[in-house]
Amino acid sequence: MMIKLSGPSLLPYLDDLVGSVFAALESFHGYPKLVELLFSVLKGIAEEGVKTPQLAITAGEDTSKIKECEALTTVDDIVTILKDIQSREAKQDDDPEDITEITPKRPWKDLEKKNPLIAEIDDDEEEDSNRDSEDPDAEDPDKGNEDPPATPEPPPPAPKTYNLLLQISQLTQHYLTAPSPTLRTSLLDLLRTTFPALARHENSFLPLINTLWPVLVPRLADSEAYVVAGALDVMAEMCGLAGDFMRGRVEGAWPTLVKLYRDGGNSASSGNKAAAGSASPSSFLSPSRQQGGGGLLLDSPGANAAAAGGGRGITSSSSSTGAATDLQPHTHHYYTTAPSRIIRAALVELFTTVVRTVQIGDAAFEELLELLVPAVVAKSEVRRVFEGRNADAVWLAVLRWEAGS
Repeated sequence: MMIKLSGPSLLPYLDDLVGSVFAALESFHGYPKLVELLFSVLKGIAEEGVKTPQLAITAGEDTSKIKECEALTTVDDIVTILKDIQSREAKQDDDPEDITEITPKRPWKDLEKKNPLIAEIDDDEEEDSNRDSEDPDAEDPDKGNEDPPATPEPPPPAPKTYNLLLQISQLTQHYLTAPSPTLRTSLLDLLRTTFPALARHENSFLPLINTLWPVLVPRLADSEAYVVAGALDVMAEMCGLAGDFMRGRVEGAWPTLVKLYRDGGNSASSGNKAAAGSASPSSFLSPSRQQGGGGLLLDSPGANAAAAGGGRGITSSSSSTGAATDLQPHTHHYYTTAPSRIIRAALVELFTTVVRTVQIGDAAFEELLELLVPAVVAKSEVRRVFEGRNADAVWLAVLRWEAGS
C-alpha cells in the first residue's frame, strides 16, 4: 500500500528493500505461502515501476513489431522480368565482341611480356612485401584512416527503475515450476506487466526472452488450464514485442502448440481425456465428422431438451422445427468445457500475434489457416491479420469451409 500511495518516484530508493526480498526468497523458498506474499510485494513494485514516465506506454501507442510481408508477384512483374531477359539476350547477340573476358586463357607471364605495366605492378608489390618483412615495427600509414571506435551502448530509460523491473522478471524463472498454481499464475501476470516497459531497451529485453523461453514452454503441459492460458498469453506478448527474434523459438514449439489446439487443450489437463460433451477442434473444421462422436451438436434450442433426455451425438433436422429452417450452414454450436475454451482463446490470440509479427514459413501458415478457419470467419480482426499475410489463401480457405468440404 505504501508503494502504491507513493507512486513510481519512490522506486529508485528501494534497492535495499528489493535485495532483502530476494534474500528472503532464497532462504525461505520452501514455504509456498511466504513466497507468494513476497512476490506480491515485488508485483506491486513492478506495477508502479511501469508507470514511470520514461517507461510508460502512452494511450494509442502500438509497441508490437509488425512484420511487413513481401509483396506478392503479379503477372505484370513476371512480364517485366521476361522482357528484361529478352533485351539482355538480344544485346549480347548483337554485340558479341563487347563481352569481356573474365580471366585470360594463357599464362600470366605471357601477359607481362606483352604489357609492361603488369610487370611494373608485380615488381612494386614485391618491393612492398620485402619492406614490410624487413621492418615489421614500421608504422602503418593507413592506421590514421581506421574507423573510429563504436559508440557505447545507450543506457535504458530510467536506469534504476528499469534494472529493478529486469531483476524481478529474471527471478521468476526459478519459481515458475513452484507447486502452487496460484503462484505460477501470479508470476505469469507479473511478466505480462513488465514486458512492455522492458521492451524499451531491446539489448536487455531480448536476453531476458532467451532466458525465460525454456521455462515457459513446459508450462504448456501444466495441470491447470489457467496456467497454460497464462503461459500462452506471455508467449504472445513476447512475439508482439520481439518480432522476428521469436521465429526460431516459435518453430521449435510449433508441434506442441498445434497439438495443443487439435486436442482442444485437453492434453494440458492432469492426464484426463476430453470431458463428456466437449468437442475436439477437428469438429470445427468439418462438422460432418461429428457423427457418432462424443461431442454434442446443438442446432436449435430444441436440441437442449433432446440432450436432457439422454441423447448424445444428436443432430436435429432442419425440417423438424420451424426455427431450424432459418439456420445458415455451419452455425452449429458445440459445447466445450471451460478449460478448453480458455486455452483455445489464448491459442487463437497467440497464433494471430505470430502471423502479424513473426515471419513464419508458408507451410506453417497454411496449417494454421486450416486450423483457425472458424476463428477467421467469426472474428474480423483475425481475418484481417491473416489477409495481410495472404489474402488469396484466406479467401480460398473460407470458400471451402462455407461449402462444407
